[in-house]
Amino acid sequence: MKFQLFLGLALASTVCGAPISTSQNLNIHIKLSSKCNKEAVKFNKKATKIIGDNNTVDFVNNIAEPHITLYLTDFNKDALCNLQEYVNNFVWAEDCVVNLDHGRNSGTGYVFWDPDVRTPDCLAKLAQVIMDDTNQYILTPTEELMPSWINGLDEPEKSDKIENYMKYGSPNIGKYYEPHVTYAAVAYGVEGDFDAVAEVVGTSPGDAPCSYNVAEIALGHTVSNQCKKQAVNYNAGATEILQGNQTIDFVSRKHEPHLTLYLADFATENIHELCEVNLDHARNTGTGYVFWDPDVPTPDCLATLAQTIMDGTKQYIVEPTEENMPSWINGLDEPEKSEKIANFMEYGSPNIGKYYEPHVTYAAVAFGIQGDFEAVAEVAGTENGAAGCSYIVKEIALGQTGQSGTVLTGQDLAESKL
Repeated sequence: MKFQLFLGLALASTVCGAPISTSQNLNIHIKLSSKCNKEAVKFNKKATKIIGDNNTVDFVNNIAEPHITLYLTDFNKDALCNLQEYVNNFVWAEDCVVNLDHGRNSGTGYVFWDPDVRTPDCLAKLAQVIMDDTNQYILTPTEELMPSWINGLDEPEKSDKIENYMKYGSPNIGKYYEPHVTYAAVAYGVEGDFDAVAEVVGTSPGDAPCSYNVAEIALGHTVSNQCKKQAVNYNAGATEILQGNQTIDFVSRKHEPHLTLYLADFATENIHELCEVNLDHARNTGTGYVFWDPDVPTPDCLATLAQTIMDGTKQYIVEPTEENMPSWINGLDEPEKSEKIANFMEYGSPNIGKYYEPHVTYAAVAFGIQGDFEAVAEVAGTENGAAGCSYIVKEIALGQTGQSGTVLTGQDLAESKL
């Protein structure tokens, strides 16, 4: 038995060892279950209908992720590798059931989906262990860096939170730790009907129950996923043109914007350096696919990364044969035909080596379907620099594929920080 899998690059912003601003918050947090995550997205969508573009939280377009914070602080710019290693290897042997329950207007421009008790014991214990373990990596707290709003609090809360901040770089911890899912927020001073936003969930106990056993923590970076957002926008524009013929769907998060490193058939039983990608412009391939291309056809660092991964994993692929070779290869002219046959017979993938051209596919149709692909390409713009977006490669993932070489969202089998 076999599955077709991707080792792909997520469109993200930092990698292990990449410089991060000393004032950049990092958030060690709990991921929600699939069911609770869907509920949070629904609440966020309804909240945005009430407060409009003032809502700075966007789950609907996959810009932000529903989560429960364990530790949010300013970490030292040199600590990212240590933090990634800590989170990736973290083990928690105790069960921790979270019972999300009802909405709450905080009165400060934030609206929360709260648990049934203000501070579940297991979350408090988990957060404290993580804070104690990672406190060594934080940026040294100072009075100058301390959030100014703390000084406006009444005593003893003011002194308590100053002490929390000076020790852990975070004021809302210990007895002030109140875990929640923030599904709506506005910039300081912006007005809105936050009571109505809270009623999206319901503010009475038991109005919005969703229970799950904590299974995953993550280290999150608070920078914007701008490249991912642009890819979603381009995909939406392309779908308006191609209508039902479009086989790629970033908008509803069925598929994941990505750059392919290695696409081949793997047997199911066998499953640095900084690399900056400069996505730049769109291209109509003439074969029913439309790409968002980098500024150069094959960035050196991606070529090196792809070759390393291919050499390291080809021992696990299904043995290539003439029978399972894609039929379109035989229609190519020489020497491309012979070279791609050789690629396939060695690696199970024809478009590698000098034919490797990384890109983000944001539109595709089934073979033989017609469409105005030039117009689809102009959604992003085909001129050099028309759709610029640069980022440092942060992680790779092993993903399952769908129609047109898509990567199915939420179905990665493995991922790794670089």
